[in-house]
Amino acid sequence: MRQKMKRLMGILLSLVLMLGLMPGMSLTALAYDGNPYASLVGTTNSVTFNGKPWYIIADNSTAVDAGTVTLLAADTSFGLSEFSDRYSNDYSISKVKASLDDLTTSGSFKDVADAIETNTDAGGKLYLLSTSEAQQLSTDVLKMNFSSKKGGAWWLRSPGGSQMAAFVYGENGNVNASGEIVDYEFGVRPALKLNLSSVIFSSESKTFSLAPEPPVAEEITTNAISVTARTGEEYSIDGGKTWVKAKSGESVVTFDNLKPATTYAIVARMAKTSGKKASPASEALNVTTREEEKTIVTPSIYLASHVENLGWDKKLTELAPGETVDVGTTGQSLRMEALDMVVPENYKVTGFAHIQNYGDTDVIHVNNPDYQVPEGYTVYRFGTTGRALRMEAIEIHLLDENGKPVEGFQYASHLQDIGWEGYVNNGSFTGTRHQSRRLEALRFAYPEADAADAQQ
Repeated sequence: MRQKMKRLMGILLSLVLMLGLMPGMSLTALAYDGNPYASLVGTTNSVTFNGKPWYIIADNSTAVDAGTVTLLAADTSFGLSEFSDRYSNDYSISKVKASLDDLTTSGSFKDVADAIETNTDAGGKLYLLSTSEAQQLSTDVLKMNFSSKKGGAWWLRSPGGSQMAAFVYGENGNVNASGEIVDYEFGVRPALKLNLSSVIFSSESKTFSLAPEPPVAEEITTNAISVTARTGEEYSIDGGKTWVKAKSGESVVTFDNLKPATTYAIVARMAKTSGKKASPASEALNVTTREEEKTIVTPSIYLASHVENLGWDKKLTELAPGETVDVGTTGQSLRMEALDMVVPENYKVTGFAHIQNYGDTDVIHVNNPDYQVPEGYTVYRFGTTGRALRMEAIEIHLLDENGKPVEGFQYASHLQDIGWEGYVNNGSFTGTRHQSRRLEALRFAYPEADAADAQQ
């Protein structure tokens, strides 16, 4: 019984080996769950590497990022070439091999060459298939019609007859081991063995790349940027000088202590692990932090009035934001002759006072008033002193540091025989003309106050 069992196991093992060596079959590693290459190997469903389409013709992966897969060019973009210009079918000294070697040393595959293993049999990273390797593939995979003689033929590296090299009929995928003269121009269809520990595979786009996708911003504030933390990745905001991983249990990586309204370039890479180097950095995600919301601090304004028989007020009256103040007099039948407005140096006051006998007279800038001016402030004066002339009306334009009217600034006049008028807005006229009516007091509000308040 034991002898029969051994014989049966031997037969089954022989069948497995025979199937693995049959044309169109390949030995494939499927010894782990979630193998993303299993459904692609040996099919015409292409993947992308270095911007070109490829078929997976062999899968020797032991994990998504371990082992190798062998790729075969899936288009005609490598063009046509003579096999050799020496009438030799020795692949090691052939023209076509030299051109493929150039691609990985100084051409379009230079930057990805480290991710490609050298094929010791072919003697290069990009190489032509041998006759036996081609014969293990399906005709569907082998079909690739180049604009060449012999039915869209493309070269294999195996020698054929004298001064001949083997090739594949691109139209139907049949292998011609006898070959054709080496100075014919046939298609070039290289293969390569990709080291999975050096690349990243996207199952969605079916793309192998040396670097991950650019980071994705999650949240942006004035002084911080958060990006989505992806498995195995680390992130840098200083050009790769330092790298940051997500903390355990967190789904984002946050860079803080940043400057407002500043653009930062954030890159990602696969972090170094045991036996695997860190990947190259991704393309940068350029993110600009938000502008800092400016807190508008409305400064105080100071006022002084010059009144008939009384002269200047003994001290400046402060008009702070949210307050209402009066200057001048009421109930004493005294004319207001001048008004000084003391404002921050980056503010400006324009306008005029309507003065007895003179009419509208522009405000003037006063450099040396008779009182102490707060530091950082300057003085603008309406009206006159020493002439016994009444002000009858006033129009004030209070402008901020940007030259814009200060919002909420209002004022009202107290007039002879009339009393308080209602508030007018910044830049408006209050008082009378041509009535010989003295202006006795002014009330200022900062910010807006209801007009009814001025009637009290």
